[in-house]
Amino acid sequence: MAYGVHIIRVDQGHGEPHPITLEEWLAYVSSDEEMRLKGEASLTSPSGDAIKWDAPGLTEWVDPHTRNRAWFDHSRTGIVSVGNPSQETLVKMFKVAKALGAIVQGDEGEGYDASGQPLWRD
Repeated sequence: MAYGVHIIRVDQGHGEPHPITLEEWLAYVSSDEEMRLKGEASLTSPSGDAIKWDAPGLTEWVDPHTRNRAWFDHSRTGIVSVGNPSQETLVKMFKVAKALGAIVQGDEGEGYDASGQPLWRD
């Protein structure tokens, strides 16, 4: 099972979610030369069938140092998620979050800093 880490924007005054719109996400992706918008996802079923679906905010990031890839998925709820991110991906997520006025938070409530290290747990 994948462990998710998310870029989440929260209203500083009330702690309420403040979604990252698809338009904001697409503008960010177009400004970041390391990111490449894919816009669709696909997989092969156990029976060998190709399954494709629209994913308008799905973006591929290729680490310029290691050439490892990560998928940043913008959801309809305004959260950007990555499954099982590497240390390098967590660092990139922090940079993206900072640009969007957001934070990086794991499935268990822990936050992450600029070096990809956990800060706290809820």
